[in-house]
Amino acid sequence: MDNCFYHLTHLPLLPKEYVDLASQSLYQNQNGDNTTWARCFDFENTPLFKKLTQDFQRVNVVFYRNYPKSFFSWHKDEHLDELRNCAINFVLSHNPGALTLFSVDHIVGGYRSIEVCNYTFLAPTLFNARVPHSVTNPTDSYRYILSIGI
Repeated sequence: MDNCFYHLTHLPLLPKEYVDLASQSLYQNQNGDNTTWARCFDFENTPLFKKLTQDFQRVNVVFYRNYPKSFFSWHKDEHLDELRNCAINFVLSHNPGALTLFSVDHIVGGYRSIEVCNYTFLAPTLFNARVPHSVTNPTDSYRYILSIGI
């Protein structure tokens, strides 16, 4: 894994049923930001979840929903869960132009470099939650992600 994200091409795509589950879930506000979250209990019955709970101390599964035409400012996921070092994320919606950006450590000419996390619909991406990142959703639709926090 590079410092920010890695595509887990050896894992299968997430079943499309999670797209509907994400849009039908009841969401809670996350610290007044442009992102809300909801637990995803259905995923806890999957072989992947069971394997992860055998290998890691704590695993949680949530949907994240970014509002249309929103920007979730630079942050690390420390406020969500002290043990959340990384996540396996699956993007569940088509939002052309939506970006997840990482702020990488090296500075060039006084400017901090960024790296774009190029998600693929329903494909798993390992995500470093301890690197500062932001999310922009310039579309007119909600942006949904299933996130397995480890």
